[in-house]
Amino acid sequence: VVASSSPYFSEEDVKLSNTAPITALTATITVQKTTGVSYNGQYVTFGGVSMTHTDTGSTLVYTATLNAGQTIAPSTNLLVAAQFGGNGTAHATTGDTWVLTTTSGGVSSTKTGHF
Repeated sequence: VVASSSPYFSEEDVKLSNTAPITALTATITVQKTTGVSYNGQYVTFGGVSMTHTDTGSTLVYTATLNAGQTIAPSTNLLVAAQFGGNGTAHATTGDTWVLTTTSGGVSSTKTGHF
């Protein structure tokens, strides 16, 4: 979901819900570095997570990983967010993608999409 988009600030969110505890999670959001795009922040709405970001020159890659030994209880309102700034040029989101890998009940699942 594109939560906010302007020529100066944008936020892209991956929203998820779970009916059983999640014991492993990695969420990756990749933003194309179009004109003026720069890292501005990232956050999640649940605890026990390590977050990193990488600027590859052509993309910004945001990663959130559930720390070992942590569990996410069943919920309907989980969010992983990537924020980036701009210089006044609108950012087309068509090349921006997300990958979500989770483990619940010993079963791993991967979902992908674009914004």
